[in-house]
Amino acid sequence: AIADAGAINGVVCAVAGGADKSVVAVAVGQPSRIVALPDTEWSLPIFTFPEAAAAALGVAHRYSQRRQTPPELPTPPAGIDRAAARGVAAGALSSGREWLTADETHRLLSAYRVPMSRQAVVDNADDAVAAATTFGYPVVLKLAEPGLHKTDIGGVRVGIADERQLRCAVRDLDVIGGGPGQQLIIQPMAGKGTELIVGAVHDAQCGPVVMLGAGGVLTDVLGDRSFGLAPLTEGDAQRLLGRLRSGALLDGFRGAPHVPRSAVTDVLVRVAALVDDVPEIAELDLNPLICRSDGVLAVDARVRVAMPPPHPDPLVRQLRGPS
Repeated sequence: AIADAGAINGVVCAVAGGADKSVVAVAVGQPSRIVALPDTEWSLPIFTFPEAAAAALGVAHRYSQRRQTPPELPTPPAGIDRAAARGVAAGALSSGREWLTADETHRLLSAYRVPMSRQAVVDNADDAVAAATTFGYPVVLKLAEPGLHKTDIGGVRVGIADERQLRCAVRDLDVIGGGPGQQLIIQPMAGKGTELIVGAVHDAQCGPVVMLGAGGVLTDVLGDRSFGLAPLTEGDAQRLLGRLRSGALLDGFRGAPHVPRSAVTDVLVRVAALVDDVPEIAELDLNPLICRSDGVLAVDARVRVAMPPPHPDPLVRQLRGPS
């Protein structure tokens, strides 16, 4: 028998009117509409397909959670030096450069107390040996050209154990870089840990956007990333980390070191504050951020500066997930 659509609608409306929770209905093949429920102040939304109905309930649930959560406002991280950071960006722009040098990048991030590996910039083997003597072996040697994806061209040498290996590495990188006298970065070798990437871009509509993801060589392979609008509160940073599938590695998964999540969220909050305070930062990458039980350490960073676009309208500055 063919069901009476009018009778079914009446039953559905009666159930919805007496329910103590949100109710939506689906009428496949009929246009979406809103029906006023008799004897109540409520209405019943009717959707054409169940996917849209489920999505609407999800939005209502998130809105309810937000209404019940006391507002949390971002606060500046402790110990930052805005003037120093702004000076680094302004200096690069005034000289007509986009990519910050290794020294500028280190000074910029240090102004916001982002934990960075010690480093020295050298241009010959003797200076590299002197720096390695200060740091202690093993060390890492890499090309220092601003903005370069170093691993893509073989511009990194790790685990250099003595002076002989270091001088050989300098010669190798000189060849890759185009000849002797290339600027090189030398750092102490960091211990193994879970690798993450922290990034930021200045989007024309959204303003500064911060990204957290799986780092190192897995950044583009896994595509495991989460995004947030700067500046971030501690709660915002925790939610970014919580959405990361690879975040389980921080909790000692299958022998990985147990990493204090607060160390990662502190870096996120500091980077978000930096890109919000210095809108000339058009692009920033910390990759990898090595996470260990004794803390986190950024061992490589790239920063590009540009004159910022007009600040976006706060009413349209929002991130939306997949529809």
